[in-house]
Amino acid sequence: MLTAIANKKVILDDYINQSQFNIKPCFDESPYFYNMKKGIPASLTNLLIAVLIINILVIVIPFILIKQKTSILMSPLLYFACLGIGFMIIEVSMFQKLILYLGSPTISLSILLSSLLVSMGIGSHAGNRIYTDSHLKRIHFVSLGIVIIGTLIFFLSQYILNIFLQYSLFVRIIISVILILPFGFLLGVVFPSCLQLLKSRQLSACIPWMYGINGTMTVLGSVLAVIISLIFGFTVSFFIGLLFYAIIFMLSR
Repeated sequence: MLTAIANKKVILDDYINQSQFNIKPCFDESPYFYNMKKGIPASLTNLLIAVLIINILVIVIPFILIKQKTSILMSPLLYFACLGIGFMIIEVSMFQKLILYLGSPTISLSILLSSLLVSMGIGSHAGNRIYTDSHLKRIHFVSLGIVIIGTLIFFLSQYILNIFLQYSLFVRIIISVILILPFGFLLGVVFPSCLQLLKSRQLSACIPWMYGINGTMTVLGSVLAVIISLIFGFTVSFFIGLLFYAIIFMLSR
């Protein structure tokens, strides 16, 4: 078969498509070399179904028990659901991108998490200074900023990181942290602002429920990040994560 391909009697793409196994070459965008079967693995499909069922239960059961109008709770519910899914998809995608630059999954994870935790903590604390008179305006403005800054950082980072690729690991870590900090700051503003919005609308009793929705949606987001990157790659996965913040932007209008 290799001789036939070399002599151009068989086209390589046709041979790959006709094979019963997934023998497509792996790229950095989708480095799942161990996935020998075509399509989404059954384990991921089963996990996705299980997580979806849990999320449905977390949403539906309190709806039955809490005596509030559906229209009042729908917007906060969508905010926290989009926050959970969007943030986790973005985080997983950024983790994969940093592995390529820093050269180690362990270093990449520690730098990403520490940078995000610090910058998001600062954003949570200082975010109240943005549109102090309106939580909804703050959510609207910052969610748009996340989409714009995230897009800019994604494209600029490819150019900036290539410039510093020749330098030591310490320098590359510093550059990575500098790129993550402003993005993380904005990511840290939206969640507490949504909590404050609930309080301002006399919905404080629903805060534990929204925490639960956000938590289960992050699990769903992590599963979706793997499935999306498996099919389309981590670049598409990252922008789908930003799409959920774009939904928050539209809802907050």
